[in-house]
Amino acid sequence: ANTQGVWTQHRDAVSAVSKLFEHVGLTTVFGLLKYDDRDVRLHAVKVIANLAAEEENQVNIVQEGGLEALFDLLHTCSDEMTLRVAAGAVANLAMSEANQHRIVEEGGLELLVKLSRTAHDSQTQRMIAGAIANLCGNANILDKLHQSGSLQVLVKLSTCEHVDVLSQVARGFANNSKCTKGKTHLVELGALPAILHLASKKSLNTVRKHAMLALCQIASCPENIQAVRASGAFQLLKEISTSEWDEFKQMASTVVSNPMYSKQ
Repeated sequence: ANTQGVWTQHRDAVSAVSKLFEHVGLTTVFGLLKYDDRDVRLHAVKVIANLAAEEENQVNIVQEGGLEALFDLLHTCSDEMTLRVAAGAVANLAMSEANQHRIVEEGGLELLVKLSRTAHDSQTQRMIAGAIANLCGNANILDKLHQSGSLQVLVKLSTCEHVDVLSQVARGFANNSKCTKGKTHLVELGALPAILHLASKKSLNTVRKHAMLALCQIASCPENIQAVRASGAFQLLKEISTSEWDEFKQMASTVVSNPMYSKQ
């Protein structure tokens, strides 16, 4: 699956965080998330987010209780900067497949969906979309993603004009459309127009590449043929099949040559 770290800081800041962590330990840092001081909570969650950006720390943070501490913070905190970093920490932890089931089972999706309803800052939206996108790569939790409203969050954020948000949204669509169930889920919830819109953004290469991958994968599913034809996406697929996008040309050509698409 295509997973990415979402929250990162300057190398010097990360080094300082590592030194602090070595002195106080994870449990102490988690405890600071409950401290009755906004600055203390913010610095503590930044420590966790930076540690979670490193693969070797991701499972240990969850095993030591970091997920519960982050979820408590997301549930009780009202400061958007703190919530933004907490969502970024969850996104980083979701890079690890070993953590993904626990994030879902312990209510992480519902908290991300809840945060999306009040998040107006584009960087907070990027963290939310990045966390969901990382989880979309796990075929075993696609039903939970669908049922929780997480995929609808991606559709909603696809109307944002901030390229960093759109890149995470398109990556989530691409990850979710890797298997048949994900392909049909996206069509069922009405995501196809959003994917088509992102795949047409010629000035945003990264966004467009993720969206074109999602579109090709969705169109390759026989159950989606009618929806793809109705959406007007077939013309774009024809363009992709003759384009310079080598990584997508073959996929699009296979779809375009499918006789089911030529039937009226």
